[in-house]
Order: sequence, then C-alpha cells, then structure tokens
Amino acid sequence: MQKIFSLHEQKGYKPETLFIASAIFDHYVASIGSKYFNMHNVLHLAVISVLMAAKLEQPISPSFNRMINLLPDEERKYVAKN
Repeated sequence: MQKIFSLHEQKGYKPETLFIASAIFDHYVASIGSKYFNMHNVLHLAVISVLMAAKLEQPISPSFNRMINLLPDEERKYVAKN
C-alpha cells in the first residue's frame, strides 16, 4: 500500500483518487484471498489501482508510461506495458 501512497503523492492527485485506489487494491486482494495473492504482484496491483482510480477521478486521463517513470529504477524493470 505504501506504493499507492507514493504514486498518489508524486502525481499530486486528489484525496478521492487515493481512497479509490486503496479500495481497488483491497477489493482485489479480498476477492482472491490473501493466501492466494502472489506478493510479487503487489507492485503491479498498486500501479494498476492508481491508474484505474485516476481514470475515474482525475480530470486528465492518466498515462501508463508516465506512471511507470515515477517508479524507482529497481522497480521499473518489473513493470512493463504489454
């Protein structure tokens, strides 16, 4: 969840975007069960949650590539647009 806060803060999004991103993240993990959720996918889910929330709440559509560029280099190599 710290990654959601970090991306939200870096982008300067509205508080509502943060709440929606957290809800998306929580709902997904709750839906599949935390014991079946692969911890290696936390970064992917955090980025996707922020992008989805921004799409709903922000006046300008989010850019996947810009969001990826906000990640530190060691994390950026694990997330790619396919």
